[in-house]
Amino acid sequence: AQRITHIDQLKQYRQLVIRSKSAEPGSLNQALSPDIWYADNYYILLELANKGFGWCFLPEHLVADSPNTLKKVGDDFTKLAWQVNVDLIQHQKWHSDPLHQQAKAELITLFEQNS
Repeated sequence: AQRITHIDQLKQYRQLVIRSKSAEPGSLNQALSPDIWYADNYYILLELANKGFGWCFLPEHLVADSPNTLKKVGDDFTKLAWQVNVDLIQHQKWHSDPLHQQAKAELITLFEQNS
């Protein structure tokens, strides 16, 4: 098996990327390949990767119990992989409330500063 030593080697294969159902791809999604499939949870990404549909970044605790169909690309790539999806759920009644709008704006600013 060929050892992956640079992220450019993975670009020739389909990448499986996590994203929210309601969101457009953003910088946290780490889309590195020109051929991308999206899913809204890591369990779907795990299943697709196990079936050979592409490569992805997965949490180690999910991979630990996975069959031997997955290959770890190495610790050099872990700094590329960190990401988190956060969905804001709010009641329709409070959507236009100024306090809730301010809290939403503060959360967005907080996440953008730390990404």
